[in-house]
Amino acid sequence: MSPGSPSTAATDVASVAIRVGEQTMARSVRRAQRQHAAQIVPLVHQVLALPESCRCEQIAGVIVGDGPGSFTGLRIGWAAAKGFLQERRRPLNRDSSLLGAAHAAGVETGCRML
Repeated sequence: MSPGSPSTAATDVASVAIRVGEQTMARSVRRAQRQHAAQIVPLVHQVLALPESCRCEQIAGVIVGDGPGSFTGLRIGWAAAKGFLQERRRPLNRDSSLLGAAHAAGVETGCRML
């Protein structure tokens, strides 16, 4: 998506990022076990306030981690994304939280997923 906003609440780590193509423009990550309900909306606001971010009107869609993960964490991620998009009429997509974690691990170690 160009630009898009992936979000996940399926694990102890809550994250929000703005991406344009393959490049992450702005992101924020918090490790907060059972704190997604209190942290996800402030994370979205924090990322949108960063100078390298974009305006809400420029967001083409949202991607949400769809698990595996805690039921409550997944619900919070989906609810936040749906609330953000409710009046914007943009697509809401899902991605595997496991694939996201594997990709992040590959980025940190320099490995590339095939």
